[in-house]
Amino acid sequence: MFRDLWTAWREEAALKAQIAKIEKRNGTLEQEIEDLAPGGSGIEKIVREDLGWSKKDEIVIRLPGKK
Repeated sequence: MFRDLWTAWREEAALKAQIAKIEKRNGTLEQEIEDLAPGGSGIEKIVREDLGWSKKDEIVIRLPGKK
């Protein structure tokens, strides 16, 4: 009986650790979703850095060796 209780406590602790890890990952994913939603800063960052787009009336200067 004591061994069963001890095993259950260990399993509970392991499950709580998994839950904490998953909740942390969910928080990260929620932030990424907010950044990529319309009006979020993520989309602007992608189009500026990866696609090289600029806003109207901006001057873009590209340096050699830089992406």
